[in-house]
Amino acid sequence: DTTQELSYLNDRNGLVGNMLLNSFQVIIDYYGSSIWLKPSRYYKKRYIYDRSGLNIIAGGISLNRFVVQGVIPNTPASEVGILPGDRIMRVGLIPAGMFGLTDLQRCFQKKAGKKIKVLLKRDGKKIKRTLKLRDLI
Repeated sequence: DTTQELSYLNDRNGLVGNMLLNSFQVIIDYYGSSIWLKPSRYYKKRYIYDRSGLNIIAGGISLNRFVVQGVIPNTPASEVGILPGDRIMRVGLIPAGMFGLTDLQRCFQKKAGKKIKVLLKRDGKKIKRTLKLRDLI
């Protein structure tokens, strides 16, 4: 395993940002220092967000190696002891390498109350955790 410098990702908002922007056409006017948002065809689509508290990044040649970049305090992930740097090896019975990042994130967007078993690797040791998803916002 190699360690990567990921501090440049510390201030991003992985809980709502991408899904929110998907609801709009975004037009950036650099010259006029303006941003314009026009509702897209997804504007009225039901908004589903992460219910685990995990910020996950993908790496590796095929982008199918997943590492916890951050854990939001007081969330299901923090309460079961998942830490930044933990590598996700399996979700439920499915090896993490079988997922794309979007599919993996969808696992953590399921309805509140759903229990998700996760196998992690930390410092060469395998760790099992079970998260009980809940609404965070």
